[in-house]
This record gives sequence, structure tokens and C-alpha cells, in this order.
Amino acid sequence: MTDETKQVIHRRLPRQTNFVRNIPGEKDERQVVAANIEEVWLVMSLNKDFNLKRLNRYVTTAWDSGAIPVIVLTKSDLVTDLEDYLSQVESEHMGIEIIACSALNGAGFDRLNKRLVEHRTIALVGSSGAGKSTLLNYLTGEEIQTTSGIRADDSRGRHTTTSRFLLPVGDAWIIDTPGMRELQLWADSESLDTTFTDIKELTANCRFNNCTHNNEPGCAVTAALADGTLSTQRWAEYAKLQKELAYLERKANPVSQRQYMKAIIKKYKKK
Repeated sequence: MTDETKQVIHRRLPRQTNFVRNIPGEKDERQVVAANIEEVWLVMSLNKDFNLKRLNRYVTTAWDSGAIPVIVLTKSDLVTDLEDYLSQVESEHMGIEIIACSALNGAGFDRLNKRLVEHRTIALVGSSGAGKSTLLNYLTGEEIQTTSGIRADDSRGRHTTTSRFLLPVGDAWIIDTPGMRELQLWADSESLDTTFTDIKELTANCRFNNCTHNNEPGCAVTAALADGTLSTQRWAEYAKLQKELAYLERKANPVSQRQYMKAIIKKYKKK
């Protein structure tokens, strides 16, 4: 029964896609940032907010969501070596569309507008002050969100968006989300492998299937590290995120956690 002031939800349709993170802090809990989205625009500004390690986290989470990631680099007017920044991102995320834009001079917004096709639902995610609100205002031509200039002390943007909302932009729908101060993973190893496809391909070429990539003969990873094909920074970041996901898996599976602890105890008893 309904009237002009009341509505009744009869059924909730299952979510098709989910951009999910682990809540900030020490407690492990799933938090849905946006759902039923077709694209995730990973927004990062070209000032002190630029961080490839953080971008790897966002890309991994985006692949895990089931939506298509698009990397949006804002404030391109602040840098004189834009091609260098683009090269850094492209070298780690081949196959993902990368769009550099500036609300000051309008650069890049022609490419963003082309993605605002009919019925497409897009989520804007990124750290605090990355320029999501400014980007949204430029796309709509209205002051939808309040914005603040970058801070003089460290050149970072100010946190302005405090809630999520959905609004029509062109022929599409955009979900604006609050800036994230941190993004703890809540994904699976398959999503991590999609982010680090180069490392996944290397491990497949190791001589042994159970290669630990330390001192084994015929290890493709150590060979790539030795000749510079794979940077030590990228390998270290992959290993770090892999351990983080393994920890989450053990926390979710008590049997796996017990087996892990037994293996640790057995290892130290041998010493």
C-alpha cells in the first residue's frame, strides 16, 4: 500500500558490480563504496597526490568490482612533463584508458564527455582532494559540488565531498563518492593478477610450478629483476599486496589460518 508520502520496497535486485574496500582501521569489514556501476573512474591529481603504489590498489579493487576501470589524471595544468607522468602510468597499466585533464583549460574533457553515453553508470573514486568535485562541476557546467583550492603548505587538494550521491550527467549517471584517506584491499588474487599481468606472465615461465622466486634455478622473476625488465619497486609492491590478500583470506578461513600458524611454528622449531 502506498500514498504520496510513503513507498514500499518489495524486492531488492542483486548487485551486478561492487566497488568494495576493507574499512579503515584494524577491524576487517567489507564496505561497499558503489554498486551496479559499469565504469570506475580512478581519479588522481598530478601534484603531490600522484602515487603509483596507491593507484595499484585502486586498479586492483576496480578489477575486482566487475566494472571497467578508467584512470583519470586531474590538474594536468600543474605539470610541464605530462608525457612522463603518462608514461609511468601506462607502463604499469597497459590496456586501461588513461585520460589527463584540467578544469582550468578544459584539456581532456572531450574524451571524458565521449564516455557519458546513454544509461552508463560511472563511479568517481579517489583520495581526498584529488579533484573529483571540480571534475564533476566541469562536466555538468554547474556548481554541483563545493570545491576548495589546493593547500599552500603541501599543494594537496582539500577534502570537500562528505557523502555519496547519484546524478545525471549528459546521457550517463555519475556517482560521486567521498575522498578516501586510505584504501585497504578487499579483493582476490585473480584481481591482483589482472593488475600485475606482467608479473603473472613471468611467474608462468618459471621452471618450477611452486617457485618462491628467491633462489630457485630457472626463475623468470629473478631473471627479470636482474636484467631490469621488472623493477624492484613493482615487484615489492606486488609482494606486499599479495601478502595483504593472503592475510584477508586466512582471516576469513579459520582452517587456513590454523594451517598457516602450524607451518610458522614448525619452521621456527627447526631452527
